[in-house]
Amino acid sequence: MQAIFGYLGENAKHNFSHMNYFPNKEYSYGEFLSPTLAMGARRIPVLKDIQVAQCSSDEKNQIRAVMLGEIFNTRDLLEKLRQKGHHMLSGKDTDIIVHLYKEFGLEMFKMLDGLYSIALWDEKSRKIIVSVDRYGGIHRCYFIAKADFFAFSSSVKHLLAIPAFERAVNPKILARFFTTGHIIPPETSFQDIQQLPPGYAVIYQNGSFKLELVDGFQFTKNRTASTEEFYHIFEQSMRARLESDRKKALLLSGGLDSSCNVAMASTLAGSTLKTITAKIAHGNLDESNFANIMAQHCRTSHHEFTPDMDRALDPLPQIAFWFEEPFMDTSAVPVYHVFNDAKNIVQLLISGDGPDHLFGRHYPLASRRKFFRTVLFLTDLPFLLRPISNNGLSSNRRLAALQKVWRIGFLPLQQAYIDRYMQPTWHTMGGKGMLPFFGTALKKELETTFEPLLAADGKLDWFNHLTMVDYHIDGSFGVFEKIGRMANGFNLVVREPYLQRDVTNFIFGLPRKLRVGGRFIDLMRTRGQKKLFLRKAVGERLLPARTLKKSKAGFLSPTDFWIRKAIGQKQPKDVLCSELIKAEFFNLSFLNRIFDEHRTEKRQWGRLIYNLIFTDIWYRTFILGNGQKPLGVTLENLWTKTG
Repeated sequence: MQAIFGYLGENAKHNFSHMNYFPNKEYSYGEFLSPTLAMGARRIPVLKDIQVAQCSSDEKNQIRAVMLGEIFNTRDLLEKLRQKGHHMLSGKDTDIIVHLYKEFGLEMFKMLDGLYSIALWDEKSRKIIVSVDRYGGIHRCYFIAKADFFAFSSSVKHLLAIPAFERAVNPKILARFFTTGHIIPPETSFQDIQQLPPGYAVIYQNGSFKLELVDGFQFTKNRTASTEEFYHIFEQSMRARLESDRKKALLLSGGLDSSCNVAMASTLAGSTLKTITAKIAHGNLDESNFANIMAQHCRTSHHEFTPDMDRALDPLPQIAFWFEEPFMDTSAVPVYHVFNDAKNIVQLLISGDGPDHLFGRHYPLASRRKFFRTVLFLTDLPFLLRPISNNGLSSNRRLAALQKVWRIGFLPLQQAYIDRYMQPTWHTMGGKGMLPFFGTALKKELETTFEPLLAADGKLDWFNHLTMVDYHIDGSFGVFEKIGRMANGFNLVVREPYLQRDVTNFIFGLPRKLRVGGRFIDLMRTRGQKKLFLRKAVGERLLPARTLKKSKAGFLSPTDFWIRKAIGQKQPKDVLCSELIKAEFFNLSFLNRIFDEHRTEKRQWGRLIYNLIFTDIWYRTFILGNGQKPLGVTLENLWTKTG
């Protein structure tokens, strides 16, 4: 697996040797070793003349750096450095990072266009700086900060290998995962391990650390933006993503985002492009015909993979090993199967993630919030309802309706959005009826307040603020993380044309009416036209009419069917490890009931049981085990060992 990792403190070489246990001939490798500092990088170079895994340094060895990922504007950065007098540069991306920091300090992160995690050592000030790009998910970075040492890595596995580290569950985060479906930085599901939020750097110096935002998003309004301008920006982004020394393909679902990718790439490519799609052969979930329409329209070499629906969950131990923390999105399963096949024909995948979150997919909540705050602003209703608003909804239907109005309009925006996210993981799994699911170890954690990723920003309107929270919660630590972790596991590089600095800046500069079309009443009723500007700028110019008319479906999975097939006649005690049961995180009698109800189709508990199984595998692998290899070849194999 690709990674950067390092250790600052006494016995650095010894601890680093334990962290560095993932040999792979496909990667280039570089390191720096000293008695108190060790840094390393393992990386797949897509552009051999630019991307290296070396630990770079300046002429006086005062600044050292390792990086993972890609920077796409290296030529522009190189020219900027030469204008500043940095003439002895090789053009390698890690060398450029060193000299950018030497010239601009932390301001350099605002200049980088790419997806990356970077670590820098400043010898003069004796501090280490570790940062990730402002998009998050594709590349991550974890760290342990103690008074006597600091360790970092883009993978939890390296940190767990440190001999003195004692792995333990973070129960607060585990409880939040089962109520919101997400694990949000800086905390993780491990005690004493933290993760960097997108665009942040951790700066460790003299035994203490601080988190600092070094590269955020801009929301400068661009009301005169032209579709021609956006088309040109997106074209340049795709041109950079197509540049590669390795075989490449584009992921194609047949939806608007991936279709725009393929259509734009086909106008730029000098040869036939490869496209890849998944055929979900179950019920009405198969949308591969739309992918075929685009493949024929652009004359691509199209590859269609069909996972075995009866045995789809077999690789769950491997998936959990790569994800390193509990993960709710069941579409990770078909993504695994697609990538498993894709690795045999390409080394680089171009994906179409980003527009759902960039264009404000939860616009109805923003519209309703604006409406309720306006209508109720001069009344006493918000103040009358506030004392009871956080004590659960009333059993009185009329009062409950008023409480909902208050929660939409007057709760802090992040909390209102968390309520929105609890629907698929809490309300639809039973709401209050699910409370018995939790055992004694987690019940007390349910009362803690969800700490939002972003502090409230008074400069943003409700629509943009909501978009930012959604972008990071479900984008960075949902969709992007899913693609990034799977690609790394299969030794693939993934590129995202929509996650390019000029593209995201342009979209975030658009007013709401250019991102989501429709009258105010349409927005309130979830009938707005999503991704309006992308449709007009790229879709109407390059896509067939049938693709433009296709409704949004998402990458849905038959989770209930998979779980029913997987558990068969098994009871929870046959599925969960005994240590997890003894820890009393979950109520075994309640689990027995939901297993029986799901098996007999009395009620669909597939999503909850999936999360439970995934968490159990994570617990076995990373808390009970050493986290250095997946447990069991298949799910059935793992459960057989348990028995």
